[in-house]
Amino acid sequence: MSRQSAYGLRARLNGEPFDLAWNAALRCRFDALAEAAMDRALNGVEVPHFYKGELIGTSRRYDERLTVALLAMQERFRGPRHYGSHPAALFEAQDFGPLLERVESGPETWQDEIYARIEDNLLEVGEDGDDGFEDWEAD
Repeated sequence: MSRQSAYGLRARLNGEPFDLAWNAALRCRFDALAEAAMDRALNGVEVPHFYKGELIGTSRRYDERLTVALLAMQERFRGPRHYGSHPAALFEAQDFGPLLERVESGPETWQDEIYARIEDNLLEVGEDGDDGFEDWEAD
């Protein structure tokens, strides 16, 4: 799949399992990036010093601007909150493996999953025929 196709699919399935798995993957990589930024903040970056083309020494440079920027962006990678009865509530933010399995083998949308549960009598529909799905939509 091309990069454009992947982003197009993500846009089409906004809020659905594929999008949730995409965000979980981003959070996993963000955690690795945060660890690297923390290492740089604590240990600095080695800077070589040359004189007439020869390495004469090194020093450490500490710059927390990157760390501060990354930590400020961390909230952007949080997924939407879902009610406890919404199928997405079964997955934690870091559940990339289970989400990937859900994307591969489950219905394409949460609504399809809800309807499948209704058909399997796993989710009760109210007397008015309302499955409550509209209440679960992301903010």
